[in-house]
Amino acid sequence: ARLLWTGGVAGSLWWNKLTLQRQNLDLAKTAARGSINKDMAFRAWAASHGGVYVAPDDNTPPNPYLAHIPDRDLVTTEGKRLTLINPAYMLRLVMGANSRLFGVKGHLTSLQLTNPINQADEWEQAALESSGPNTEEATTVVDIDGRPHLRMMRPLPMEQDCLKCHADTGVKLGQVRGGISVAIPLEPIYKIAGAQDRNINLFHGAAWLLGMGLISLVALRNKRESAERKQAE
Repeated sequence: ARLLWTGGVAGSLWWNKLTLQRQNLDLAKTAARGSINKDMAFRAWAASHGGVYVAPDDNTPPNPYLAHIPDRDLVTTEGKRLTLINPAYMLRLVMGANSRLFGVKGHLTSLQLTNPINQADEWEQAALESSGPNTEEATTVVDIDGRPHLRMMRPLPMEQDCLKCHADTGVKLGQVRGGISVAIPLEPIYKIAGAQDRNINLFHGAAWLLGMGLISLVALRNKRESAERKQAE
C-alpha cells in the first residue's frame, strides 16, 4: 500500500510539473507570436506605402542597398533632406529598439541576402530551408548568453509590395522570401511560475505524508485487531 501510494503521488507530481512546463512554453509562444505579429504589421504597413521617408542621421543613414531606387533620397521644397526607409530597414530599427527596451531579440533574415547584417544563424537557416508556403512557424528552446530563450521563426512570402526593393532576388510571388525570428527570455516566465511550482510540491508532499499516516494507522489498527482475536482464541 505504501509503495502504491508513493508511486501514485510521484506520478501525479510528475504530471503536474510537466503540465506547468507546457504552460510556460505556451506562454512564451504566445508572447513570441505577439511580437512577430507586431513586426509583420509594421512591415505590411510600410510595404503598403512603399516605405517611409525620414531625415537621415547617424542612426538612420541612407540605405546603400537601395541605391538603385531613383527616389531613395529627396529634398523637400524647404530644403530638408529625406531618405527612404524600406520595410526591412524600418523593421530592423524597430527590432533593435525592442531588444534594448524589453529584452526581446528579433531578427529579419533570408537565404537570399541583400544586407549581410541579416545573415541567418545555423538554426534560422535550417528553419528557412525546411519552410514552405504552408509552414506556419518553427520553435526551439536554447540558451542565449547563458539564459534560456524560446526561439520562433515565421517564414515571409514574397508579396507584390516587396518587389520594389527585392525584385532582383529572383524570388517569385508566393515563394518564401525570408523569415522573422524572435527570442523570448524564459526567466521572467519561470519566475512567475515558481510560486505555482512550490504549491505543487507542497500539496503533493502534504498528500504523501497524510496518505502514509492513514496507511500506518490502518495497518496499526489491523495489527491490534489481529492480536486481540488471537488472544481471544
